[in-house]
Amino acid sequence: MHIYITTNVKQPPEKVFSQFNKALFVALQPPGLKTELLRFDGCKTGDEVHLVIKFPFFKQKWFSKITDDNCTHSCYSFTDEGFVLPFFLKKWKHVHTIKWVEDKKCTEVIDDINFEPSSFIIGLFIYPLLYSSFLYRKPIYKKYLDV
Repeated sequence: MHIYITTNVKQPPEKVFSQFNKALFVALQPPGLKTELLRFDGCKTGDEVHLVIKFPFFKQKWFSKITDDNCTHSCYSFTDEGFVLPFFLKKWKHVHTIKWVEDKKCTEVIDDINFEPSSFIIGLFIYPLLYSSFLYRKPIYKKYLDV
């Protein structure tokens, strides 16, 4: 399954990328989803992010590793891939891209996610939840990155 969401912000890519930190990660957590951040190393290859999702009657671990990062003058990207995932996911790959769009005179933040649910039926339920949780990021990106 695939999710692709873009957000335009007015700052240059290097400034936007410099704000991809623990504070932004915490701010991006959707309301109503209780999480505990256990580890946040950063956005460079080899870094890891570990969190626990706290559902009403149980907890699920979600650990990701940054498997790739690239930086040029006008484009930054990094990829996180899940290696310990909640029961409802088999695979998770999230490519974050921050690039300058000359004709729009803005920086585009792209969340490009490919995932495989643990079953087709579960996918039908979690796709709208995951999609809306990434759509929720758009105003937060603007709040944190447009300053």
